[in-house]
Amino acid sequence: MVSENAANGATGKKISWLPWAMVVLLVGMALGTCTYLLGKQNARIIRENQQLSRQVAIQGKELNHLRTALQQQTAVTYAALGKVIPVKMPAEFDVDLSAAEQAATKLARQGSPDLVEVKRNIHTVALLVRQLPPWAEQDYLPRFNALRWALSTEYLLAASGAGQNQTATEVSDNAENLIHQMNSIPNPTKLGITAATLDKLFKHLKGAARRLQSRAAELVYHSARAEALACLNNPKLDPSVAIASLQPWLNNKECGLEATLLADKLYHLVAERQAGNIMKQFNRAAKRLDGSLLTVALGNAYNGLAALKISLAARGLPADPVVEADLAKCKADLREIAQRQAAKRAKIRRYYQYWAMEQIKKCQVRYKADKKVGWNHWQYKDIMHAAINYLLPIRQGALTVAVQQEYNQEFSLVWGKLKGRDDQTYVAEQEAVVRQISPMDVWKKEYGK
Repeated sequence: MVSENAANGATGKKISWLPWAMVVLLVGMALGTCTYLLGKQNARIIRENQQLSRQVAIQGKELNHLRTALQQQTAVTYAALGKVIPVKMPAEFDVDLSAAEQAATKLARQGSPDLVEVKRNIHTVALLVRQLPPWAEQDYLPRFNALRWALSTEYLLAASGAGQNQTATEVSDNAENLIHQMNSIPNPTKLGITAATLDKLFKHLKGAARRLQSRAAELVYHSARAEALACLNNPKLDPSVAIASLQPWLNNKECGLEATLLADKLYHLVAERQAGNIMKQFNRAAKRLDGSLLTVALGNAYNGLAALKISLAARGLPADPVVEADLAKCKADLREIAQRQAAKRAKIRRYYQYWAMEQIKKCQVRYKADKKVGWNHWQYKDIMHAAINYLLPIRQGALTVAVQQEYNQEFSLVWGKLKGRDDQTYVAEQEAVVRQISPMDVWKKEYGK
């Protein structure tokens, strides 16, 4: 009994969920059907809108063609009947045009008209021009030309007064635009804007052009001035470029004095940098040169510094302290080198006198030895070779007076002893062959330098 009741209870629970499942299934089917129908309806509406847009575009083209044909027909009609049956624009058009002319006249009285208001008036006039049909251009274009010239002039004036942060090129371009505007002023006869208004605008243009030209020149000078100051404070910048920028302003009445002072400082800066380069090159060369080559390098450095000093003097500028200090150093070094070389030359010459006397003494010893033995063939040959080996290599021009006397005495003695012999002739021939030894050769042989 218990098991049967339990089975009936379980069956009852399963049967109670079936209605809910049926309800969910029916709702899902209904929503799917609605979504499908709505999608089809939306696609149909899109197709109808596209067809309607195409029809509107076609009708718009047809309407434009109709408008153009109507305007052409109206122009032909006005050309044929305008003098007999006047064709006029609506009264509202004339009222709006007169209001625009009055607004332009009001702005013309201001030296610096408001830029926003000028733009608003330009937009209003542009709308009026679009409303103007071809057949009415002959009557209204003169008024529109004057009005547009006045508004464009006021726009230029407003823009020139508003641009405080413009560059020199932009300000110069604005000035040129103002000058071009002055040259294109319309004929003031039979215009809605009076000749007095146009004349006032012309005067405003002239004054604004002068101010802008002056402002452009001022900006150019300030740019050159800033470049010069930057070169004075930055060693990486080239001063020659700043000097070229300052050149047009040296004779200016307002800023010529300041420009000249800046240019003078830049010239000194150029000289100092060139002097630094000259000394740097000399110091590099001095590490690998010595003797006469070092002297030549130092002389070249001195000449280069002297040329810088002369160039500054030629421009009427005072001497530069850096160039003068380098010149003084080079001059002191040259003087020291000259003194050392002079002392060395004197020492070499003194040593040469000692060497020459040693040579003369060697010849004297040979002569005295041969004299003791007695003069025969071998003694004559010996004294001949002594003269060739000891006396002929001596350079007589390098001898002092005393040593020269000793040389002359010894040579005369040997020469006289060989008189009438072939040995004397041989000595004379050898004088042209034997190389004379210079003082430097003797010094280098002894000391190696």
